[in-house]
Formats: sequence, C-alpha cells, structure tokens
Amino acid sequence: MHHDSMATRVFPMSTNDKINILMVDDNPAKLLTYEAILANLEENLITAASGRDVLENLLQREIGVILLDVNMPDMDGFEIAEIIRQHPRFQHIPIIFLSAIHLSDLDLLKGYQRGAVDYISVPVVPEVLRAKVSVFVDLHRKTRQLEALNRDLELRVRERTEKLWESEFQFRTLANSIPQLAWMSTADGSRFWYNQRWYSYTGTSF
Repeated sequence: MHHDSMATRVFPMSTNDKINILMVDDNPAKLLTYEAILANLEENLITAASGRDVLENLLQREIGVILLDVNMPDMDGFEIAEIIRQHPRFQHIPIIFLSAIHLSDLDLLKGYQRGAVDYISVPVVPEVLRAKVSVFVDLHRKTRQLEALNRDLELRVRERTEKLWESEFQFRTLANSIPQLAWMSTADGSRFWYNQRWYSYTGTSF
C-alpha cells in the first residue's frame, strides 16, 4: 500500500482508461480482502487509510467510486463523506459505506445526506461487493464516454459554424465586388441583404 504526494491538478483521462476505485479503511487486512475481491474487475484499485489520504487521492486523480469504512480512527466515514461533498468537483462521486456494526435508521439517513449511494455490511459477501461496485464503475465509464461524445460534437459544431461564417464572408465579399445589383431574400421573398452596388445605384445606405 502506498500513497503519492499531493498533486495540484487533475489530468483528463481517456474513455478507455481503467476506472479508479478508492478503498478507504484503517485496517490493512480489510483492504487486502477488498483488493482480492475486486481484482477480477480489472480496474485500478487505490487504498487509503485516513481522511487525509482520501483527500490527497481525490486531488491527484479522477475517482469513479469510493468504498468508505464507517468506523475510522481519526474521523468517521460520515465526516469524511461530508468533507468530500463540500468540494463541488467531488459532489457526484458515488460513496459505498462499509460498516461492521448495525447502523440505525438515523445513521443511514445521515449517510445518505452526505452522498452515500449504498451500504454493505462487514464482513462483506464478495459477490455483493463486486456487483455493487461494478454498477457504479460502468456508470462512471458511460458518463465519461458521453462527456467525450459531447465534447466532440461541440467541436464539430464549432468547426462547421466557423466554415459557414467563412463561406458567407467570401460570398459577400464577392457579391460586393461585382457591378451587378445583388441581394438575398428569405423563402417568402423578404429581402434581408443587398450588395454594395445596390446601395451605390439606389443612393441608399445600409
């Protein structure tokens, strides 16, 4: 288990990159168990042992889903989730709480208010953990792909618009240079543009 130093910015990721799964627990044995259970998802598994480790990881890489132990020594999982939710960039990261004790309805409500999307009891059932994590991993990957498609569409629209403006500018420049009278009109015959020769000939202004 290792933790990188604090990074100052997050680099954009390809839609084909592995999804980062952040597993948070102060017990190394539990983290090893989660790693073994989730290994066959073939995603990038990252471990953290404290609230500070969580924040460092969030600042230096894109996280797709967080597995968060409720009972942490320095601050509990609810407090960590509250800090995560206070940052606009991290508000939509799904959080799955892991708890070795039975949580009251009030605790469950408190967790959901802080961004929890699910709870799993410890010791975990491997199939349940894999299934729930894979749902949010797939959702994150599809969201990333949709964002990439939207960026590509916006770029294409912008390029097409620029070409249309360029073509129109060339047309108007050409139309203004000819000696004939020229104009443009809509489908119903309403005229909305005249060339320079028209204004010169009629003595009118723009």
